[in-house]
Amino acid sequence: MIWQGNIHPRTDTGNCHQKHGGTSDVSVVFYDDVGKLVAFGVVDERLVIGSHGLNIVSMWDALAPYIYRERVLSTPAMLYFEDLAARAKTRPMATVHAQLGLSQCLPP
Repeated sequence: MIWQGNIHPRTDTGNCHQKHGGTSDVSVVFYDDVGKLVAFGVVDERLVIGSHGLNIVSMWDALAPYIYRERVLSTPAMLYFEDLAARAKTRPMATVHAQLGLSQCLPP
């Protein structure tokens, strides 16, 4: 996978795993799998975005250039993660929280 190395996403190929401390490949697969559950309606997107929306968007924004490079070089990778990120950008966490009418419990 292209996100497993110390590379420039537009010109290089290699292993960006070391650059990101070894966590990016696991996070990408996790968010792609969660995106599948949302896309197929197994999990309500409000649950996922309300809990992880900021992380989804941040991770996508950081890794999208590498994912797009991977698509050019080999396969249409991480389509569900991209869809999930698009949903999270369209419906931010704060919007989900407001729609749910979450209560506060302020400290004494």
